[in-house]
Amino acid sequence: MKLSSILISGAMLALLGPTTALQAQEVRYGVQVQWNIPMDDLKAFVDNRAGFGGGAHMTIDFGGGNVLRPRLDYVVYPENANFLQPVFGAGATGKAKASHAALGIEYVYNFSGKADEGFYLSAGIGWHRWKSDYNYVVKVNNKTISNDATATSDRVGFSGGLGYNFNRNFAVDVRYLATKFEQGNGTQTVELTAGQVQVGALYRF
Repeated sequence: MKLSSILISGAMLALLGPTTALQAQEVRYGVQVQWNIPMDDLKAFVDNRAGFGGGAHMTIDFGGGNVLRPRLDYVVYPENANFLQPVFGAGATGKAKASHAALGIEYVYNFSGKADEGFYLSAGIGWHRWKSDYNYVVKVNNKTISNDATATSDRVGFSGGLGYNFNRNFAVDVRYLATKFEQGNGTQTVELTAGQVQVGALYRF
């Protein structure tokens, strides 16, 4: 077994336990890359710029097209250099950025009845850890106001999607992720919605 497979299986089995994997017809390991389109409050926070990320996953085939897919993901959004300008005008300068890590599990149903063939639907739940940073400087009535803040938040998220297996190794899918995150400085925070449309490519070893 390759070193990458050993590392992935260790993380996934910690989530599911070895008994579940032993009951499966086949257990495989893989990696994924993704392009995330921000929605809801997240869209404004990152100035409607797409995020990029990757991760690792396990596919546990129970036969009949029924698969469990634990996964680890990490996504980073580009820095938003226009933060707060819609509020304070062109005289304001500000930056914001966001990132999140996710550990989750999906149920995948393959219409072909096989785990690595044709179209499939997925539905999942996961734990999301968000980190948001922002800073700004603005002049109001000849006064300079500045602020810096970082917030880390943990939230449950849900996903649903459609994908296609080209063969045993390659697949693509589109998922919608629904979760939330906090923006603030630890003492004063606001909860924001963070919908994401995720376009991903998956490779199974």
